[in-house]
Amino acid sequence: MDTARSVICRIATQRGLKPPWPDPQVTLPDWLACEDMGGWGAEELGAMRERLLDAESGRRAAQGSWYTPDGVALPLSRMSIDLAIDKIIKPREPHEVLRVTAYDPACGCGIYLVAAARHIASRWLGLIGADLSGRDRERGIAMLLPDVMRECVYGVDRDPVAVEIARAVLWLAVGGAEPVTFMDRNVITGNTLDGDEPPALTARHGTGNRRCA
Repeated sequence: MDTARSVICRIATQRGLKPPWPDPQVTLPDWLACEDMGGWGAEELGAMRERLLDAESGRRAAQGSWYTPDGVALPLSRMSIDLAIDKIIKPREPHEVLRVTAYDPACGCGIYLVAAARHIASRWLGLIGADLSGRDRERGIAMLLPDVMRECVYGVDRDPVAVEIARAVLWLAVGGAEPVTFMDRNVITGNTLDGDEPPALTARHGTGNRRCA
């Protein structure tokens, strides 16, 4: 956990953000120590977690920890989310996009969660008639992301370090505009097969009564 937090703090600092926690100041492995991490996101952090687990006597294979690459997460999230949005949305009620639920029962370090949140925010931006491009579009998406994440994005994973990383990745995706704890009820440590479910998801939809992307 300390290594993951130290890396997140470095990423935040390199992006000009206040680190979300006091940096544990752990000694990082040589392959991490000299890395420029400012551009790191869920994919790089997932690869880091895999490598750290491999170094811990092969724990990755024992835990079944294999994280989805960004090139797979993006098209999967777009396809499923577009189907859900097109089914429930009404042309004059763009806020209905927040009824979509993006739920990953084995979320790892949050690659799918970030991809889903960004795509929902992008669709919402288009539905409200904002014809933006470039930096203006990114600013528009950034403004919508916190609400999208709170209302639409949920995840569970058995690895508490991966969950900590996933929450931090979502925090980084909103540019540190929210407390790092803002997704604690949406992304949790647990086992979906045992019935574990994020409290925010249960509170919103009730067990067995949700629209999932």
